[in-house]
Amino acid sequence: MNQSLLQGKISALLTESVSFPTDKIEHPSFTAIDGSLDKVGNHLILKDDSKGHALAAQINEYIAAYAEDGTRDELFSYWVTNYDRGNVSVDKSGITGENGVLTFTAEAGYEPACFAGPDGDLIGFDVDFIYHFCREYGYEPNIIPLEYDAMSAAVVSGRCDAAIGIVKDDEREEALFFTDAYYYYDVIAVYNGDDVESGSFFDNLRTGFSKTFIRENRWKMFLEGFETTFVIAILAVIFGSGLGLLLYLWCLHGKEAERKFTNGMCWLMSSTPTILLLMMLYYIVFSKYALSNVT
Repeated sequence: MNQSLLQGKISALLTESVSFPTDKIEHPSFTAIDGSLDKVGNHLILKDDSKGHALAAQINEYIAAYAEDGTRDELFSYWVTNYDRGNVSVDKSGITGENGVLTFTAEAGYEPACFAGPDGDLIGFDVDFIYHFCREYGYEPNIIPLEYDAMSAAVVSGRCDAAIGIVKDDEREEALFFTDAYYYYDVIAVYNGDDVESGSFFDNLRTGFSKTFIRENRWKMFLEGFETTFVIAILAVIFGSGLGLLLYLWCLHGKEAERKFTNGMCWLMSSTPTILLLMMLYYIVFSKYALSNVT
């Protein structure tokens, strides 16, 4: 959306007031039109069962308290109104964990709500809220970054206790339990105050590379991703070769049952995207087990 506005492909875009200050840092020419088009609440979602309802009651209790004592306004001022990129952090001290570990999921690419800081740890408004709540109620937080569309499935499957930063809609309310809104934001319209962005291809490429890889040491995230991919690839070759050899020996005599089984497996693997199989294993088959992502 931002690139389309810069290039003059659109006249204006609709965005959230909470993310506009960070867009303004990247694109100083962006200007918000006065007035709010809508007001939207951000909620946490939990599984619609007794455990989810009990945890939601505690979260709602804290939401009411932190709005009353001014903590919400302090967090909003720190992370949104007076946001100072590169000079922000989350106080993660005072976590006792006597009441156990709570696993949250959040969208990690959404500055300033939840994003990777200079050292790679998650920071932002949502992360700060989670640590405030867990500090107050004696939990130890474990935050798993996921894409927005995957967060609901992680809660439904039981892999995560709660997801933060979710907007209510009818479909989600059918399967999940919503807390009260922990903050509200405005939907605003933004236009580009300058002429359409100009510059050579290489200038734009250089700027994009700096934003993607250099700023806030983001190259470290790509390096960690490469290392993880390399480990998975090596292990897949080792275990895949071993499993393939065992299946070959099992089917060596060519019995009908074995042939049907292997033909069925070949059809399944060739007809189904690997990422879909991985998601089914991660979110459904092994959702109840504390296995790492790589495992």
